[in-house]
Amino acid sequence: MSGPQAEKHQPTQEQKERIPLGQIVFDQIFLLFLLSLVLSFVLYNVWGLMELLNVPIAPY
Repeated sequence: MSGPQAEKHQPTQEQKERIPLGQIVFDQIFLLFLLSLVLSFVLYNVWGLMELLNVPIAPY
């Protein structure tokens, strides 16, 4: 089969190469900025909640 139908079934070079997720994130500066804000917000809040839960109850 060597006609136009055979060419349709062969993947192109762009379809063979998948862009890694890390490269997508680092190529988009606003996505990287948003990811850093979300990560710092979550980590500091979890850390703060853990600290609050570890505080002993004050005696009366």
